[in-house]
Amino acid sequence: PNMAGITYSRQQCQRCHVGVTGREKRGDYRGAGCSSCHQETALNAMKFYRLGTADMYQVGPAMNTGREDIRNLGRGMFTGLENDMRKYKVPQLYNLKSYKTFFHGSSKNSIEEVVDYKLKAVSENPDVDNRELSGFFQPVELSSEERSNLIDFLRNGLYDANYERYVPNSLPSGNCFPNNDFLSRIDLDCN
Repeated sequence: PNMAGITYSRQQCQRCHVGVTGREKRGDYRGAGCSSCHQETALNAMKFYRLGTADMYQVGPAMNTGREDIRNLGRGMFTGLENDMRKYKVPQLYNLKSYKTFFHGSSKNSIEEVVDYKLKAVSENPDVDNRELSGFFQPVELSSEERSNLIDFLRNGLYDANYERYVPNSLPSGNCFPNNDFLSRIDLDCN
């Protein structure tokens, strides 16, 4: 397209792939169920769901965390409500091509891994039973071609090299951004 990727997506792709009317075929954004959650303008949502992805400490020791880390509780860390435990905000889907890790625990390292996890729809976290997963998180069967089309859309159709993610210079809390653990504070020189 001649327009920037995001503008193109909003004007063309979302018309069919996200909107209430239009085509819906297996392997496209709507047909794979993505738009059940990723439904707002930035293909995100101000909603929180439990998907059962691994916590940071389950991924490896380099994450500098453990089982009792309150960050494992997701939204429940803030609200204290049992129903919010291990629920995480629906992220935006733009420029995933430039991401190195995915999900709150960095348990996935590629768009392919994310898509496969979402298509399978089974908890990988021993602290989250499959019966506790979001009702939107259901298995989806796609052919190899449909899977490839979806991955291509996420990787290239929603990519804009000129799109810059907002990165604050500082936080009101004074904490380091994007990480505030001991080693990150040293690495980022923001003690």
